Amino acid sequence: MKPICSLFLLVLFLAMAVACNNNTGNTGNNAQSSAAGKEFKVSDAAPTNAPPTEAVSDGFFKIMQGKVGTAEIEMRLLKVANRLSGSYSYTKIGAHLELIAPDNKDNLTPDGSFTLLEFGEDAKGEYGQSGEFSGKILPDGKMTGTWKSADGKRSLPFELTERSAKASANMAIRRIVKTEGNCNTDETCCHFEVVYPDITFISEGNAQIMQTINGRIMQILSESMPSENPTNPQEAAARFCKEFNEVNTETDFKTSWEFEIMPEIYLNDANILSIGFANYVYMGGAHPNSAETFHNFKLTTGKEIELTDIFKAGYQPKLTAIAEQKMRKLHNIPPKKPLSEYGFFEDTFELNNNFALSLKGITFLYNPYEITPYVMGEQRIYIPFTEVKDLLKPDGVVFW
Repeated sequence: MKPICSLFLLVLFLAMAVACNNNTGNTGNNAQSSAAGKEFKVSDAAPTNAPPTEAVSDGFFKIMQGKVGTAEIEMRLLKVANRLSGSYSYTKIGAHLELIAPDNKDNLTPDGSFTLLEFGEDAKGEYGQSGEFSGKILPDGKMTGTWKSADGKRSLPFELTERSAKASANMAIRRIVKTEGNCNTDETCCHFEVVYPDITFISEGNAQIMQTINGRIMQILSESMPSENPTNPQEAAARFCKEFNEVNTETDFKTSWEFEIMPEIYLNDANILSIGFANYVYMGGAHPNSAETFHNFKLTTGKEIELTDIFKAGYQPKLTAIAEQKMRKLHNIPPKKPLSEYGFFEDTFELNNNFALSLKGITFLYNPYEITPYVMGEQRIYIPFTEVKDLLKPDGVVFW
């Protein structure tokens, strides 16, 4: 690969940590969108004769609700091929806990059995595995099984059922994947995978809104590809593996290449769709690069939601102060101590525009290298709406 291209790729993935793109939707690229106003049933597997870079329907997104022991939870569950992932939150708390497949491998068997590892922050603000869900998806769609703590000392039963939201969007999960070599062995390989939601029906029944959101999603993906210019994922997949083969042919130091984009649906309710796109890239070097960008859509208009759609004019000082307090608490930083003494790049804390919405609060995400070095990981701040009621617009996107 040319040096300028490698430099560009590094800059590209560092840049993903800054503010979200503007809200101008591109409705011209909707080749994968389903016909407006039709329900779409997602198949459980991709067609075996599909070309390797064709966008195929290969999964589902569901909102599950129920109890772990006696505590009520809501789980957002994404299935891609034979892999489950997602997040969940306790109703009384609201903050998200991540759910991932063990070793990032397939974790769903043909009979519906699964294992999900739970990750979150402990009382000291340290991120790590906090639990594990082991269970089964039953033929009627229910999920049952056992949750246990990471240390194995606590064990509780869980039972979840799918929750349908009235003011929401129906969606298919599309997958574009290209692999060269055997990535399940020590052999060097190229793996390119892009998974994204395709809106197939909006409860408002407005075809133009659906096309606007789908167009914007395709624009986001095109701008996130490992290329110097926006490129559709199918072309990017072919180019990525072609450059992988060229580099591994020209050098004795051979390494696998990986590029992935995975979605997370944080909210699909109350006429709001909140999506995160997690990008991961490894092309050799000390470590992979990763970043996640959030995009929030108003389902009645198709427009992306900005902070000014949620909060009153002049909200910035107070909301920033609340967010900084939570960041300091997360890292056990005393109120008057400079942030730079605890690993932050700057002493002045500022809000960014990378936020996700839930029914109960707002989450701000700072990606690695944005305000802290890579070794400190991402920084996530959750602010319940109950703590900022006086800042919310009476006629805004969020009603509390």
